[in-house]
Amino acid sequence: GGAGGGGGGDDVDPDALSYSLATSAWAHSPDVGSALKAEGMLLRMESWAVARNRDLERAGALPGHRIKLDVECYNTVLIALSRCGDRDAPLRALTVLRRMIDLADSGSFRSVRPTAKSWNSVLNAFSRTRQRGIAQKAERVLEWMHESGCRPDVFSFAAVLHAYQNNAAPGTAQRADDIVRRMEELYRAGELDVGPDVFHYTIVCACWARSGEAIAARRCGQILGHMERLYLEEGNEGVRPNVRTYNAVIDAYARCKDVDTAEALLDRMIAAYKSDGDRSVKPDAFTFNACINAWTRSRDRDAGERAEGVLAKLLEFHRDGNSDVRPDGRSFSHIIDYYSRHRPRRNAMTGGMIGGGGGGPTPILWATTPTRGGRGKGWGWGA
Repeated sequence: GGAGGGGGGDDVDPDALSYSLATSAWAHSPDVGSALKAEGMLLRMESWAVARNRDLERAGALPGHRIKLDVECYNTVLIALSRCGDRDAPLRALTVLRRMIDLADSGSFRSVRPTAKSWNSVLNAFSRTRQRGIAQKAERVLEWMHESGCRPDVFSFAAVLHAYQNNAAPGTAQRADDIVRRMEELYRAGELDVGPDVFHYTIVCACWARSGEAIAARRCGQILGHMERLYLEEGNEGVRPNVRTYNAVIDAYARCKDVDTAEALLDRMIAAYKSDGDRSVKPDAFTFNACINAWTRSRDRDAGERAEGVLAKLLEFHRDGNSDVRPDGRSFSHIIDYYSRHRPRRNAMTGGMIGGGGGGPTPILWATTPTRGGRGKGWGWGA
């Protein structure tokens, strides 16, 4: 920049680099309100660039000597907005995006036309916001992205799916399902470079599991089967189901009262992990607890014993060298709560894990009592 006004000559006007660095500093700052400061600095840079170019044009400067704005500076602000957590972040991100489009369309600053990174940052702002109707708005932004000539990618679709996952409402599971099917169609048509992967399918399963709809478990089972076929028959490693996929499907079956199928999937995960050492399908505490809770909420006459059976599997799995997979308070409390609400059948607990005929302490309660070794050590189930 040139020398500023005043007699001292020590003042220096900021240039594009100065504004860009200041904007980036605020965008990357962890301070509260830093995203808002970055927006303000970006707007100041825009105003300065427009005014400066107007002066240069009047002075007859050639186009090559005029101020250019960098799209990455805008993207930095959009990313900051997507992460700030402010309730109005999606609207503010859209405002920045519209300014970028207007500046590019005017011909003054074609260099700031939004890229896929720009659009995806805006979509991420929507996906991380919990607000009624926000997922539908995110989907409209996705459509606008496509209409503008910027091809959506798998990250664009993932952001919209995440928005539906975070904002459950009637019909959202079906909408998420439709989006992944659309991704498959676009991929087959060559309009999407990469097809949906395990992340996309798992989000859809999670949406179905939370939906409470009668078809949720059946649809999750179909999606899981589809993923397994793509992996086993077509060698598509990217859609290989992992523990999160199985957990979502098990959760769906558990909520739909098909606990036998949920437990069968748990057994399949245990068998796959033990036989192949496949850590991607290694069950975790949630996997076991989902089945335990489902049994204790079922009307099966053997529900209590079945829940204890799953707990026994969890304890065995933990003792079998899987120290990171351990029972927690919910593992026991679900069963204790069940027996507080149901009178056990005769001999239901004889020799079982809760109670027993030996007159000693209740094994489950005893198992959760710390020894003198100190808090958190010496737990009866082998921690």
